[in-house]
Amino acid sequence: MGRQDAPVKVMFLEITLKVGGAERLLANLLESFDPQRVQPVVAFLRDPGPVAESINLSGIKVYSNLAAGRSDPRLVPALINVMRKERPDIVYMCNYPLLMFTGRLAGLITGANTQVVALHSIGYQSRARWRTLSLKLMKRFISTFVAVSQGQKDYYVKTHGLDPKRIEVIYVGIDTERFSPTKYESARPEFNIPEEAPVAGIVAMLRPEKNHELLLRAARIIRDGGLDAYFLIVGDGPERKRLENCAQNLGIADYVRFAGSRPDVPRMLRSIDVSVLCSSNVVETFPQSLVESMAMELPVVSTNVGSVNEVIVEGETGYLVPEGDAQALAEKIAYLLQNPDLRRKMGVAGRRRVEEQFSRDIMTRHFEDMFERLARRTETRETIGR
Repeated sequence: MGRQDAPVKVMFLEITLKVGGAERLLANLLESFDPQRVQPVVAFLRDPGPVAESINLSGIKVYSNLAAGRSDPRLVPALINVMRKERPDIVYMCNYPLLMFTGRLAGLITGANTQVVALHSIGYQSRARWRTLSLKLMKRFISTFVAVSQGQKDYYVKTHGLDPKRIEVIYVGIDTERFSPTKYESARPEFNIPEEAPVAGIVAMLRPEKNHELLLRAARIIRDGGLDAYFLIVGDGPERKRLENCAQNLGIADYVRFAGSRPDVPRMLRSIDVSVLCSSNVVETFPQSLVESMAMELPVVSTNVGSVNEVIVEGETGYLVPEGDAQALAEKIAYLLQNPDLRRKMGVAGRRRVEEQFSRDIMTRHFEDMFERLARRTETRETIGR
């Protein structure tokens, strides 16, 4: 659409912004674009949730409730109307089948043919087969794919046959001002955790693939070893009741606190000494909670799954342990809980790593560079075609 002196207009096509790492990534991006480089427009298929209010307040145009459901026949006409009105240079969407099919069809009709698909899920999802099929059918029509880690890019090249030259790796970045250890007081009194007690914690939705039971088993081992430690579990989900029962059965319920879903994640992290992730294999494309923990100057201990090894520098910012190994997890957590000097050293190294590689500003600049490059490529093709 060729507007050399204007910012690149990018339409972000999403289902909702209510939950999930991909949705948090988009919310972060929308807040930090340079308006001289990127002009975002957002189209939600459903109710975007409370985040839409803050997006509107920032001056970004938002379209919402374009469809009543997946099979709503009004969806494609609604997208066509929005694209004709906004005339985006680029359409950006996640790798959900509904978004890829409807977004591509509407783009084909309106001429919005530069389309970028963000790859965020590689684990066993409820609709994994549909995602695999949609990628197989649509990959030739997508201009560029965005992976959030090198490991994720390698997975999609090997498993889905995507062209590595058409996959950009852009690490997820976080707001290092919000996640700053000097800005928050501990929430330990709220959970009746002694201020002097060693505390390990996890921030993750209570879903099977996050494998919180592994942490509870490690907690039992730590307590049996004589360390008077507590464990803070932040997040909610379908596994909560089972995990509460598990803590009871292990005899550690008095030392485990289930905080539920919390908007004050930095304050929760300020309340712990060691941050833990114990997910099963493959599902962690890029563990944002570990990056947030490192920004809060916390050492991290995680199962070595997915792309976790691209975040943690072994022995410098934390430790990696084999998947499913409660003994190894317990040993590393206990070692850090008993060594405050090492915790501080690792915490400082982790914060520095986030500032150098995983900040929101760095992520945003990479996206802006990519969008401008794609827009220039489109302008060149249009000029040659005249």
